[in-house]
Amino acid sequence: MIEYIIDSNKHESLKKELNRIVNLEINKETIYLASDIIKRIVPDVRNIEEELFYGYGAVKIKSLPLGDYIPTPPQNGKKHPDKSNFTEFLSLGLTKAIGLNPFSYKQEKEGALIHEITPATGQGASVSSNGEIPFDFHSDGAYLRRPVRPHSLTLLCLVNDSVTSTEIVSLDRALGRLTKKEVDLLSKNLFIHRSPETFYVKNHNKSYSSIIDKVDGFYEVKAALHNTTATTEKSEQALNNFKQAVKEQSVSSNWVPGDLLIFNNLRTMHGRGSISGSRWLQCCYGSTVHESAAIIDLMKG
Repeated sequence: MIEYIIDSNKHESLKKELNRIVNLEINKETIYLASDIIKRIVPDVRNIEEELFYGYGAVKIKSLPLGDYIPTPPQNGKKHPDKSNFTEFLSLGLTKAIGLNPFSYKQEKEGALIHEITPATGQGASVSSNGEIPFDFHSDGAYLRRPVRPHSLTLLCLVNDSVTSTEIVSLDRALGRLTKKEVDLLSKNLFIHRSPETFYVKNHNKSYSSIIDKVDGFYEVKAALHNTTATTEKSEQALNNFKQAVKEQSVSSNWVPGDLLIFNNLRTMHGRGSISGSRWLQCCYGSTVHESAAIIDLMKG
């Protein structure tokens, strides 16, 4: 996985330019403004895009500015009322700068474009971004059709006193540990996918499909390993071997404030261990299909 470090001059330039727009409302137009700022200052934006779609599938950028004030992590999963839009424009603008459109779902976190990833009060045992217990490897929106699923995720670290890392794995490297027969089984509609805990949907919370698909010559993944089950004995064995390969091939990304990780949600999987102490990441989805700032209603279509 490639890492970029923002030098002190670019750090200060990015901070100065984004501070000019921090009090603006987040919408399609202001996301474009943030994107233009980032493309002028952040190096190798085009190389980041290439790495996401044709390389390992993930890129880390270090030493990014976080603005002038970071409040205590929210406990209710919602934006802190005293916080500016600095880090929001940083994540949304970077996502847009590499050719992906930030979007959200009406049925998840009330349609927020930026998700506050921090343990929520009373949900410590939740197997989701709201909980504290380990969260197994997954791709977001695995139960959804490909056009609707997130094509990328952008994670920005604001606080990580818990020293909890994020684990990420390239699908290609995991599949390289499997036999052709196992890959063929994973490509068949022999698995049940269920919606995650953070999605509030009715009668649309389960689908029967494959775990991997080949699209334009590349394998893509759709699975949440804690929430995906096999329907036959052979497919269950293939799934178990896939789980083992994912663990063996994963790499750990440790977090300090100002670190940003962007990855291809179709060609990587991610997870984390347990959280003990303060931890606050912000997350946004990217798509090559939806428009910037779109809020997708999963109950329509």
